[in-house]
Amino acid sequence: MTFDTKTTTQHWMQFLQTMDQVATPDGIRIKICPKLTMYRNRQSRQLYVRDVQGRAARKISLGVWTQVAGDATIANWSLGMPIGTFLPLIRSYASGSLAIFTNAIDNASEQQSKCVTSWHTYAIFYRDGVLGVYDPSYIHGTRIFDLGTRISLLKHLVKALHGTATNHTITEIWIGGGGNNSRECQEMTRKWVAHEIGDRMGLDLGNREEWEGWTKVHF
Repeated sequence: MTFDTKTTTQHWMQFLQTMDQVATPDGIRIKICPKLTMYRNRQSRQLYVRDVQGRAARKISLGVWTQVAGDATIANWSLGMPIGTFLPLIRSYASGSLAIFTNAIDNASEQQSKCVTSWHTYAIFYRDGVLGVYDPSYIHGTRIFDLGTRISLLKHLVKALHGTATNHTITEIWIGGGGNNSRECQEMTRKWVAHEIGDRMGLDLGNREEWEGWTKVHF
């Protein structure tokens, strides 16, 4: 299945579940987060879901959507996690933790909406203080870590990992990827995860010597 701008949260969850069932060599056990991280905090998630529920109710009453379509839309965004829910999932697996992040590019409050035309999806991998970011839209040669709107949720993850809410820290951040034409980030991220987990069985994720073309960035 090819992922695109219409790919749902449920599709991602099914894919991540499949990746979590991949048999890995002895000593390799990567924690794959089962849901997408989509919101800055719990309040942001509650506000957005409430807005989606209201819009769905209006469209159903007008006959624009069926009840099934409305329920599916609400479920699609209700399943997304805030940063605070994701943090406890970073467990002490020796081989690290992998997760998918998605955020609206042109919305500073990290609210996601069908009205927002530009969304971005990327993957993060954490192990022993080192954070790797696969960003399909990364511009190679950029050495200053751009924590702007393209990967805005990552800014809050870095802040949280430096805070008191978790016993994890960040000592290095590496970023790689690139090549996105602005509409392929979901499929490119899916392919990267499928290669690293499905093909390579996680062997390269914790080995920075295998991160060809990746850049250590300042943060």
